[in-house]
Amino acid sequence: MGQSWSELWGDVPEASPDPHHSPSPEKHYTEQYSVIATVNSVLKFDPDKSYAVCVGIDKQLDERFNGRSLGYIAAKDAVSLGEAFIRDMGLHRDRVNIYTSSDTSFLCKKGALSTLLVNYARKVEEGGIFIFHFSGHGVLIKGSSSSEWVLAPADFSGHASTGFTANDLLELIQVADCRARHVLIILDCCYAGGIGGKMASAENVMRVTPGVYVMCACAAKEVSLALTVLGNSIFSFFLLHYLEKHSSKGQFAVEESMKEIAELCRSYSSLMMRYSAEDGLRSAVMQPEMDTVAVVEIGTHEILDSSDGSSADVTDSNRFGLLFSLYDKQSPKPPLHRIAMLWLSSAIVQDSIETLCTKTNIPLPLQDGMVCAMLYSIACLHLEHDRTHITERNFIVTAMISVVAAIGYKFPEVTMNVSQLKMALKYYYKPIYSLGIPAKPIEKLWLDIYACEDSMESRGDQVDSGISVDNKERLEELHTLPQWEPIKT
Repeated sequence: MGQSWSELWGDVPEASPDPHHSPSPEKHYTEQYSVIATVNSVLKFDPDKSYAVCVGIDKQLDERFNGRSLGYIAAKDAVSLGEAFIRDMGLHRDRVNIYTSSDTSFLCKKGALSTLLVNYARKVEEGGIFIFHFSGHGVLIKGSSSSEWVLAPADFSGHASTGFTANDLLELIQVADCRARHVLIILDCCYAGGIGGKMASAENVMRVTPGVYVMCACAAKEVSLALTVLGNSIFSFFLLHYLEKHSSKGQFAVEESMKEIAELCRSYSSLMMRYSAEDGLRSAVMQPEMDTVAVVEIGTHEILDSSDGSSADVTDSNRFGLLFSLYDKQSPKPPLHRIAMLWLSSAIVQDSIETLCTKTNIPLPLQDGMVCAMLYSIACLHLEHDRTHITERNFIVTAMISVVAAIGYKFPEVTMNVSQLKMALKYYYKPIYSLGIPAKPIEKLWLDIYACEDSMESRGDQVDSGISVDNKERLEELHTLPQWEPIKT
């Protein structure tokens, strides 16, 4: 049972995490919506609605781990980052919670920490950010067929079940039903990239909202380095330096910070060499990484025009503006079934999209065809696995956003105007209609899309109120289902 000490703490073999980065949001809507989780984002949040949990665990209670203490560095990292979140990011002192094994070891056990994380994540209000910082031991547990990366709480015993896996962290966010605009996880531990990469692996794409950003001190096969003279571990030291230099309450530039910190960590660690009898002399380079989880985050504010505060013009140039305008913010946000999410992020779908992009440059008819085909497939997957929400408005909009985001991963220019949206909805509706499933919400959504089109055409001073199209006629158009089988030539 379990692995030996040398297996637990040995060097990591080559790892291949599968992060699934998403396209950047349209700049015009950045302040209102974190549309797509991306490493290119500046995380904007309300400090008054935010919480942070900083954990520094220098040692494990299991006596087998004697001699593996990190000394005061782990606790110092937690305290220093907590102060930086208050001083440089604007969080309230009573909302920044610090736990270290040096004085509260019972709170640093897995069960207690899990409860604390859920409780504080649940307290975050809409528009806020939830930050979880961990400094301590990261462990690779090698199995016969696969490996598992874990964070080691105070009561870690050498088995994955007693540590925090990537899946554990995502489940805690889900259980908390976190309303934060962003979740930022900072891992300053050995093999951190393995945990971050696994959190952002294909099976976890679109698993949680809001967007989750994981800053990793080093790659999956590297160790996080610390020097007593710095007073902090190397990654935390440079992160603190960045926060102090770019103090900006209510926002955090993820890409910019990681670019600067990674360069400094690589430069500093390149000055350090390691020697062991087994491997001889080698460099101690560490390369910080950034991973992103959750493709789609639904905003909670109205889209506003920056000039006069009136409703923004929903134009064809924005990939998500029209879709978000159709979203019912007062209703629940049912997620896609796990099978549908896995299919969207699967290698076969992503490889197909990439091939179509590189071989054809995606002419407009092909772009529309890809969206329609994938939405048809999403409907079919849910007819097979879970019909619970298949006709609900928010579910359909979520499916559309997810499909456009999946294509946008390879082809950021993909758009959705009213005409394209109507055609896409008809393809989504086709398999549902063919089974005779009642779909009043779909008909209502169809008419609302038409209303958006009417609004665009009549916007301004010239409004022809005499023109009216019967809703019955419009619904007949919806029921005139499009062709699915390929046209023979």
